[in-house]
Amino acid sequence: MYEISGVMLASEIAMPELARRESAAPDWTFAIAERRIAPPASTWFHVWRGAGGRRVVSFGRDPRGYLLRFHGKADFIVDLTQRSIVCWRRVRASLATVRHLLLDQVMPLVLSRDSRLVLHAAAIATPRGAVAFVGPTGSGKSTLAAAVAALGFPLLCDDCLVVESSMGGFLAGSFYPGARLYPDSVRAVGMAGVPSSSVGRFSSKRRISSDRLPFLGQSAPLAGVFMLEGAPRRSAREALHVTPLSSRDALVALIGCTFHLDVGDSAAVRRGFEMQSRLVRQTPVSRLSYPWRLNRLEETRDAIVRRLEAHES
Repeated sequence: MYEISGVMLASEIAMPELARRESAAPDWTFAIAERRIAPPASTWFHVWRGAGGRRVVSFGRDPRGYLLRFHGKADFIVDLTQRSIVCWRRVRASLATVRHLLLDQVMPLVLSRDSRLVLHAAAIATPRGAVAFVGPTGSGKSTLAAAVAALGFPLLCDDCLVVESSMGGFLAGSFYPGARLYPDSVRAVGMAGVPSSSVGRFSSKRRISSDRLPFLGQSAPLAGVFMLEGAPRRSAREALHVTPLSSRDALVALIGCTFHLDVGDSAAVRRGFEMQSRLVRQTPVSRLSYPWRLNRLEETRDAIVRRLEAHES
C-alpha cells in the first residue's frame, strides 16, 4: 500500500516514488492489464494537444468512469464505481513511463473529482506555511522550487499541489518526494552528480530524490501563491518583480492552472470554483515576473528567499 497526498493506493507494481503505508483498505487500486483493454463504448469529449497540434491525451467518458488515452504510450481506465485504475501499456512504454503517467497525470485528475482543489504547481514549506509557484508547463516552477528547496525550504510537490479546506484557511498537501528536472536545470540547482532516475523514454527529464532536496511529508497551511508567467521572453537585464493581484485577476489566473478530469461534470467544477473563490479572498496571490535564465537562477532564488525571510520576520 502506498500514500499519495493522503490517499491510499494499492498497486500491483512497485512504486518507488511513494511512501509505503499500512492501511486496512485502499482508496484506489492500480493494475496493469496483460492484454489490450476492451473498454465500454466511450464518448470522446476532450483532447490535450502538444506542439504542432498533435494529440497528446484523449479523454473518453463511459457509464462507469473514464478512458484516458496517452497516445503512443498507454491507456488508463478509471472506474469510479470500483475506485480502480487499470492500465494497458504499449510496447515502447516502460514501467517508469507508466508510473510517471499514473502519478503525474492520472492521479491529479482523479483527485480533482473529490473535495479538493488540484493545482498545476510546485510548493515549498516555510516557517509561516506553504508557498506555491503556480503556472503552466515551461514557466519554471519546478526549477524555482527545487532551487529554493536546496537551501533548506522543504518541497511539498514539484508539479501537482492538492489543496484542501481547513479551519480558517487552506492546507497544501505534500504529493511525493523529489523533483523532475531537465539536465541543465539539474546542474543549475546544484544537483549534478546526485543520483537520479529517468522519467521515461519520451523525456530527457531526470527525477531527483535526495537528502539534498528536503521533502515535507505532511500538509502545511497555505501562506501564499506566486503566479508565474509562462515561458518568459524578456531582457536578461530584467529583475524579479512581485505584483499583488486583485481577487478577480487571481481567480482568472488560478482557473487556468487547475486540474479537471471532466469540465462537463458541473458539480465537480462548481466545487472547484467555490474553493478557488475562497482561496483568492483568504490567501495572498501575486504575479511573479523574473528573468527566466538559468545563468541567473541563483540571483532569482536569492531574491525569492529574501522576500520569504522578510515576511517571516
